[in-house]
Amino acid sequence: MSRVWKGSAYRPVPPDTRLVEIDNPDLVRYWFVFDLTEHRPPPWPAGRIVLNCAPTLYGLLYQGAGVTGYDQRDCLRLLEAQAGEPLPPVERALRNPPIEPAWRGHLGNPAWRGVWFPRVESNGPVIGPAISPR
Repeated sequence: MSRVWKGSAYRPVPPDTRLVEIDNPDLVRYWFVFDLTEHRPPPWPAGRIVLNCAPTLYGLLYQGAGVTGYDQRDCLRLLEAQAGEPLPPVERALRNPPIEPAWRGHLGNPAWRGVWFPRVESNGPVIGPAISPR
């Protein structure tokens, strides 16, 4: 619980769970962990500094990914569209993972359809039908 200054004392404020709860019964939240064995970046050259800020599939998925969609297949398609290339094999898929309200600053909105971790969808939910396969 966070605290808000109210006059001469702090008072507890319950976390706002509206931003993490899905109110559309057609949507489901997933957390994915991928097998990134073949997508690891190459080792850094000895004695050289390399500045490469280009996003890679490994950089996008190494901590896992959170997506909200119509079903698991739709979530994977949304994530693939964001990655811009085919996804590696899924190691684990957790349906409706718990979301702590304190995590909100690090996530997009898990109540919206789209990718919410890593935080890439910040302009609102993905609108439209399920994305067709590539």
